[in-house]
Amino acid sequence: MRTSHTLFNLFRKCSSSFGTLTLLTVFWLLLNEEFSLFQIILGMGGSITALLFTEKYLLKEEYRMFYANHGINLLKYVVTLLFQIYLSGGMALYRLFANEVKVRMVNYESDLDDDFFICVLAVSITLTPGTVAVDKLGKNLQVLCLHCPKENEWQWRKDIREKLENLLKGGTR
Repeated sequence: MRTSHTLFNLFRKCSSSFGTLTLLTVFWLLLNEEFSLFQIILGMGGSITALLFTEKYLLKEEYRMFYANHGINLLKYVVTLLFQIYLSGGMALYRLFANEVKVRMVNYESDLDDDFFICVLAVSITLTPGTVAVDKLGKNLQVLCLHCPKENEWQWRKDIREKLENLLKGGTR
């Protein structure tokens, strides 16, 4: 009887977060670049595992209550991040081949109040080719940049704030 109750709770949690599970599974399929039944099942299993692990160990409240505009905001953020990853990858390759590399550390002070979202921003910066978030102290991130001349540092900060951080706050681009 206990097992059926546990399975019912698992089904209830998964069905209430269907949009998030679908989005995570689609993200999985995009990253693997393969659309097969095996990949869909693997993506759904990974999504359910990530959702349950996050709810149980990382969040203090229910997963679906954590995001203000969970579905649409998360989708906008993922699409924007994927676009930035591909764009930055192309720019990083160009700069490497053109020998325009000016590596330096840049301090970025976030306007985000939630530590979780600051960590998501740091991971997003690291996922973007040409930048690595090296350290986090409160709202400050130390970022190693492949190409960020001092005279263009303000533009780099503005791009991070407009393209990623505002979406994490729930704003629009």
